[in-house]
Amino acid sequence: MIMKRRTRNNPYDDFRILTDFENLYEAHKSCRKGKLWKDSAAQYDLRALESTLYLKYLLESGKYRMSKYHCFQVNERGKTRDIKSTQYKDRIVQKSLHENIIIPYIRPYLIYDTGASLKDKGTDFQLERLKEQLEHFIQKYGTDGLFLVGDMHHFFDTISHSWLNSWYAAGFSDDLILLLIRHIHATIPGGVGVPLGNQLSQDDALIAGSPIDHLVKDHFGVEGYGRYNDDFYALGRTKDELKVLLKAIDSKAKSLGLELNENKTKIVPMTTGINFLGFHIYVTKSGKVVMRIKAKAKSRLRKRLRKFKKKVEAGQMTYQDAKLGYQSSIAHYERGNTYYLRQEMDCYFYSLFEEYLNPEEKKQLKKLRKIKKYREWKRRSNNGKTSLKPSGGKQNQRHRDNVQRKTDPVDGHGTRSQRGSIREHSSRNQQHNKP
Repeated sequence: MIMKRRTRNNPYDDFRILTDFENLYEAHKSCRKGKLWKDSAAQYDLRALESTLYLKYLLESGKYRMSKYHCFQVNERGKTRDIKSTQYKDRIVQKSLHENIIIPYIRPYLIYDTGASLKDKGTDFQLERLKEQLEHFIQKYGTDGLFLVGDMHHFFDTISHSWLNSWYAAGFSDDLILLLIRHIHATIPGGVGVPLGNQLSQDDALIAGSPIDHLVKDHFGVEGYGRYNDDFYALGRTKDELKVLLKAIDSKAKSLGLELNENKTKIVPMTTGINFLGFHIYVTKSGKVVMRIKAKAKSRLRKRLRKFKKKVEAGQMTYQDAKLGYQSSIAHYERGNTYYLRQEMDCYFYSLFEEYLNPEEKKQLKKLRKIKKYREWKRRSNNGKTSLKPSGGKQNQRHRDNVQRKTDPVDGHGTRSQRGSIREHSSRNQQHNKP
């Protein structure tokens, strides 16, 4: 993917596009979404015009410098990640660089089946593409196929600055653009690694993995392939075929300074399935593609909701904010086979915040509780292989008593017909036993 010479006809190869006032102001409007509760975003927004003009001046005069990162850790899907958050003005600069310079230029060079940090693409897109590719594969070859699923070990921490800078230098000739990119990269010492939290880091991840994408697509001609940052998958008919592909991917990754995660890179049958973007995805013997949420994801969401409850009680968060946070989390589940799970989690959320509900939400909670009670009864009855009705009452009590008698007629409590048949059978035995 690295071009051997500079592209002079690149229409986005102009620093003035980045510093254009309208582009910077649109970048500010994009960055402030959901962030106005932060002091830095609120202060910038109060004097947005003056602040944007001053930021434009800093960039054009060469006086712009990145501020220090705000470092913290987050737990995502059971993994602890180190985040380096940028200051608000730095986010605006990188957003403008991302939307107006880098992405318009690199997008034609990317494969269609990569879905990170691109407009109209994301986890939902990537999961839908995987489902479409699986359905196409099953129609063509059946359900005996295999998954190759892989993951890069410390992907963001091992991306080479020199390789990235060379790639950008091959595509851009504007020295101010290249100087800004190198300045952002240099904020991480050692010449290796791009920080999680930078907008530019997301673009770097797209570029760093692209040579592997083109190897799989262009050289091997694999139709069923996709990548989301460091996670990738490929569909194949035989294990030997996928082993050859895996060896080539490993070799290409090493040439880029990257390394495959041996624990997460494997070849498994489609009927066994893979874990990808929070879902366990597999194929049934009948050819149906199933996408289910892992049990750990469910417990993590419950834990998060309990944290929301504590914050609401402490006055650190409103109920509406907690509801929005829950809805943003549960929206991801809609992509898979999670209808009953979503009903269960809705019931858990409304029960947790019952004292804050409006009349309509209370009605919804009452309905969800009835559904939950019925499912619990149905699960127990299926395990016990009984046909008892879920509701109470005298009539149903008599029904339960009769069922119990039918299950054990020899204890003297059977039905009238059963007792008669028992007496008849007993008299026949007595006659047979007479001398």
